[in-house]
Amino acid sequence: MRLLYLTLLLIACLCAAGFWFAHINTRRLYVGKTDPTTGYRCAFTLGRGWTRIDKPSSMAIPGQSLDYFFFDLPKPSPIQTWIDERLLHRTPDPMPYGLKPVLDIFSSRTERFANFELQDGYPAIKLPPPPQLYQITPLETSHLLISGQPATWFVTRLDFPWNPPSPGASNGSRLYYYMLVIKVRDKPLWYAVGGMTDDAHHRQVEKEVRAIRESFRIERIEGQ
Repeated sequence: MRLLYLTLLLIACLCAAGFWFAHINTRRLYVGKTDPTTGYRCAFTLGRGWTRIDKPSSMAIPGQSLDYFFFDLPKPSPIQTWIDERLLHRTPDPMPYGLKPVLDIFSSRTERFANFELQDGYPAIKLPPPPQLYQITPLETSHLLISGQPATWFVTRLDFPWNPPSPGASNGSRLYYYMLVIKVRDKPLWYAVGGMTDDAHHRQVEKEVRAIRESFRIERIEGQ
């Protein structure tokens, strides 16, 4: 009887752990606006804990911008905060110029989009001319198809050796930027997924941007 009780208790614990694991790994579905001209819209999933916030987009252009999703980092649990501060004494340097780790997903109804152009049918970034306030180091560039549409995946590191340090920050800062840019064929429509982060959070942001990339879909609504 005791063995049966222990077996049932173990099964209950495993079921509870399974439900908890499934809960924390549940991703939310987001669906963008339908472009009235082309009938296209985007859809993607986002991990739990990311908080959508309202923030004006510097890339938003009246009459051209369609979607703009802006997400803040998941807040660490009180236990994780206590471990970082009391045990690990981990205090990440502030990001330069008051920047914060963010995720943003946006779309634009235009032939030309920001600093991007088409090369061999795929989006390519045009880097700003020198002099620059930071050094740009491309880490990864690859072409892929998202729902049959040409896309380019970029990973870039930005070093700020001359950054005015914030209180408590070391001289020089390093940022990472992960970006997926998609151009709908033969249509004035672009989609982009971006994630900017510092050293302390770049694994977390990279993992989420890559997960969004895998879930990102562009679909055409019939009747549009």
